[in-house]
Amino acid sequence: MALLVRYRISLVLVLAASAAVAGVFAFARPTYDRERGSEMLDVAELHHYPLAEVKAAFAKQGLPLRYDNAPSEPLWLSSTSRPWSTDAFYVHYVASSTGRLSWGPEYDDVWEARLGNVRVHYGGHDDAMLARIKSAVDELR
Repeated sequence: MALLVRYRISLVLVLAASAAVAGVFAFARPTYDRERGSEMLDVAELHHYPLAEVKAAFAKQGLPLRYDNAPSEPLWLSSTSRPWSTDAFYVHYVASSTGRLSWGPEYDDVWEARLGNVRVHYGGHDDAMLARIKSAVDELR
């Protein structure tokens, strides 16, 4: 009890800090948005595109996928070097044939195609570039 009296200011500060941290975790936590949510997919049930076929389809449109983040999974491929921004063109490629994955939420301000084990993303505003990307995706389908 003597310690509480002697260090009462420190005790009040510790209790206030603890209450503030508890408040942040209780009231300011992120919430799940069902409208933008994503579903988990069983990779074994997805159509599996070979990596060589994916690279060939984009190379044919003048978009060689030279850069990647190997050896991580999923593999990110792009015709430009990292870092990739949200307006960049890139391809997510899942090589594994087992497990579960989520491509994440779909956004209105970017163009994406999700086909099998491949997700193609483009957030830029170049219509000619988008047409080439769409042609490559159509060739894969």
